[in-house]
Amino acid sequence: MTQRHKRAAARDRLHLTQVKLAFGEDPEHPMRPAVFVGGEGSTVDVRYLGGPSGTVTVADTDRFAQVVARDDLTRYDGEPLLMINTHHGVLGVATGPATAPKQLQILFVAEIEDGSVVRLASAGKRQPEWELFAISGRATGRGSRGRRRRSAAER
Repeated sequence: MTQRHKRAAARDRLHLTQVKLAFGEDPEHPMRPAVFVGGEGSTVDVRYLGGPSGTVTVADTDRFAQVVARDDLTRYDGEPLLMINTHHGVLGVATGPATAPKQLQILFVAEIEDGSVVRLASAGKRQPEWELFAISGRATGRGSRGRRRRSAAER
């Protein structure tokens, strides 16, 4: 395996420290709640709660497709609930209770497969479990973080 392939493989894996930072231990780059809108291949279309829509790229497309097809997804307004942190490259899909609780609690008890964190355990029977995925790139879309700059003629 070349160095380039090793670096690419490492980006597809999530380290527990990376997950902890993404889910709240880095106040400068907080996790953002969103819902899954759709997507194709590695592209995932999301709508951030109270904000813009966006697109992220997920590394493990086969596993992601299997998770979002599950019957036990936690939903918000009828759509699968996600938590996204593009800065730390983490996307979480909520599974467990059918509807999202009023307040989310995160428990850092992780399941690891092939050296990557793939799941965070539920913090209680009314709290979701989180299926985790490495993502790359910045979320794109319209809104406060994705607005294009206006030209001088438009101002």
